Amino acid sequence: MLATGFVLPLSVSTVKVSLTVGVPLKVIFLAHIFGLHVSPGQMVPIEGVVVLEAIDLIPDIFKTLVNVTADLSMATLLSRAVRSTP
Repeated sequence: MLATGFVLPLSVSTVKVSLTVGVPLKVIFLAHIFGLHVSPGQMVPIEGVVVLEAIDLIPDIFKTLVNVTADLSMATLLSRAVRSTP
């Protein structure tokens, strides 16, 4: 009950692994495509952002997969820890 009643809703609402990984990868990918050196002060061309947002369906599938895997892994680990304690 702990895993489904508390841990899973908590992890779904707070753990967003894909945001941490996805946004920097988009910037690095666009910089590579446009031949730009990635630095904090450099902007990626807006055309690239528009194209990536138009085809965001495919990366979104993988982002969802990463988030769901992280959520279920956290719930599984915590429920096993609760079951193993006397």
